[in-house]
Amino acid sequence: MKPSVLGMPIAVGRTAEIYDWAPGWVIKLYFDWFEAEDVKYEQRITTAICATGLPVPAVGDMVTVTGRTGLLYQKNNGQSMGNELANHPARIYAYARKLAELQVEMHAK
Repeated sequence: MKPSVLGMPIAVGRTAEIYDWAPGWVIKLYFDWFEAEDVKYEQRITTAICATGLPVPAVGDMVTVTGRTGLLYQKNNGQSMGNELANHPARIYAYARKLAELQVEMHAK
């Protein structure tokens, strides 16, 4: 389940880059300074959140690519809420409410 070439990241954050990985999967490839123990912790937390039934992507294996640690995640197709908001700024209150509802649901479970 390892593509030969990662290509360009589809997203970049403070701790990692996200790449397409295999059909139905992406890899969150952490920067070198991010500790493997922290990746394991994220995997455990994400597994626990998935077990609640919340609408979140499943987490897969921890892998190493080009010397960097990564986590596989189920790929969700579609636009991100951020992209949707950029295209439809009038929906800001509806999206803010949805995020708050998801946050409350996550903490309740």
